[in-house]
Amino acid sequence: MTSAARTLPFTGSDISAEDMLLGQKGVLEHIAKGSPLQETLGAISLFAEKHIPGMKASILYFDPNEQKLRRGGYGQLPSSFADIVDGLVPGPQAGSCGTCAWRRERVISEDVFTDPLWDAFHDLCRAYGIRSAWSSPLLSSADDSLLGVFGMYHPQVRVPTVADLQIVDQFTHLATIATQRHRMDEVLRYRAQHDALTDLLNRRGFMAGVDALINEHLSSNTPLSIVFIDLDAFKAFNDAFGHLEGDQMLRNVCTTMQTTLADLRLLTRFGGDEFLAFLPVTTEVAVQQLHVLRTTLAKGVSIAGQNLPVNFSAGVKAVTADSQDIEALIFKTDQAVLECKSLGGAQTLVVDAERTKRAAARRGLARRIELALDAGKLYPHAQPIVRFADEKVVGYELLFRLNDPLLSSVPAIECITEAERVGLIHRIGKMMFQAGVDFLQQPAIESADAYVAVNVSVSQLLQLDLAESFIDIARKAGVDFRRLCIEVTESAKIDPGSAARSSIQQLKAAGFGLSIDDFGTGYASLAHLQSLPFDVLKIDRQFVSPLDELNATQPQLAALSPNLNVQKVTKSDSMCIALISMAKACDMLVVAEGIETRGQAEMLRKLGCQMGQGYLWARPAPLDTFLP
Repeated sequence: MTSAARTLPFTGSDISAEDMLLGQKGVLEHIAKGSPLQETLGAISLFAEKHIPGMKASILYFDPNEQKLRRGGYGQLPSSFADIVDGLVPGPQAGSCGTCAWRRERVISEDVFTDPLWDAFHDLCRAYGIRSAWSSPLLSSADDSLLGVFGMYHPQVRVPTVADLQIVDQFTHLATIATQRHRMDEVLRYRAQHDALTDLLNRRGFMAGVDALINEHLSSNTPLSIVFIDLDAFKAFNDAFGHLEGDQMLRNVCTTMQTTLADLRLLTRFGGDEFLAFLPVTTEVAVQQLHVLRTTLAKGVSIAGQNLPVNFSAGVKAVTADSQDIEALIFKTDQAVLECKSLGGAQTLVVDAERTKRAAARRGLARRIELALDAGKLYPHAQPIVRFADEKVVGYELLFRLNDPLLSSVPAIECITEAERVGLIHRIGKMMFQAGVDFLQQPAIESADAYVAVNVSVSQLLQLDLAESFIDIARKAGVDFRRLCIEVTESAKIDPGSAARSSIQQLKAAGFGLSIDDFGTGYASLAHLQSLPFDVLKIDRQFVSPLDELNATQPQLAALSPNLNVQKVTKSDSMCIALISMAKACDMLVVAEGIETRGQAEMLRKLGCQMGQGYLWARPAPLDTFLP
């Protein structure tokens, strides 16, 4: 834009090709040694001022994230000028530089006091002796995006000639080289610190910003809580809908997190479906805010044309002066998440001294179990399984024990739970199966025609090579596969099409017996009994312990058990009758656990249960106890 004011042609001297080459060399040297952008642009500004007498140069860098012009490089203009124009927002009447960035084309203001583009900046012009301003955009040669603006200010009204603009173009080219390289470096740094899928920070980006954030809150004595979030059942979602839909779910969840919890700091995709962030609030308030997020996600996330609810487990820990080690904070909140998962998920746990103590105890337990296994201290016990008809021992259930004094006070179920949590259960499972095979080879057991039952968890069944390894162990020992019974705990789902179901079917096809353990306490149903090839159903001790004698007649129960006379029927009696009836309907044998009295044994016999085990006959004991 030109004004009607009196103008003078620019009379600057031409710049030689040699001088321009020297200028380019200097810029490239700055870039090669990694000089800060402001230093490089400052050198270009001084170089331009040297060859255009009376001109003062200003190079602003365009921040694509903030959509603002930021401090770049200056020659003679003081830092006070740089402070004023730093953060200038491009617009249709934002001086020559702001308007240049807005239009993405050169803007010539011959007289800033008559050009309406400068109406809001007259005081600035008077303070710094600006009368004429020429601004040229710096545009990327890669994608034509805006990189910045080269501004040239003159103390007199000036109108550039074609030759003048050619010189300006040469300086603009130098500035474009510098800013384009800086933009490329910024993109590389951004990619190195951000997750490609969600555009959140990655671990490197998180660690780059964490110290400054923690120090800021500690120095200002304001609350700060670290939050670890892990989506529940994400693997099941991926299995059902595929990884592409799983990726979209993660993106949608991230968007919900950002809109629901606006105060989240350093929100990071820590790995898979795990997220890490800070909230500038107390742990109590953080729990409340996470509840809001949980409620929002429970309303559903749009995936594959459906609105599906999402839930998560979370751990929260306060950041304090004596608890600011980031690795420790991450570890403790991650442990809280694992505890949430073990409790069924869909909740938030706050890390406190007691929970930290329990987590440390669990870690110590896991390590002790591993050391005991390494030292060969596996010490399996067995409990006889008795046939009610003649009270003959027809089988033995192997039970996990460790011959370690430091673990003697820890219940076996706690050891198993911890082993499953840390992944030791697969090693234990194979060792216990080998022990079962060895026990079955003992002459006293082999001649008694008894079977051996070995417990296997669903997590073990998920191992694709489990059936193959069991078959290999039994085949090498030369034992009859039919005398080995695999007891599957029904405390977890065995979904159709899952690896667990496939393992069960492979074991059955090989000839092993199959038993479903603790039926009635977990997820299994009549559908499982119908669809899976189990041979034995085991009734959990919690249904056996309260059994009473029945002493009168009730027609519907008599129909189930013709030899039973009943009058008073308890809830436990009814449950046992129902479980036994389901087993009979599926052509399965029934074993009752936890039998302690003769009355319980007689009641179960009358109800149609074929076998039992419990303290009435024998407590679990080392294997050699049952050998001559």
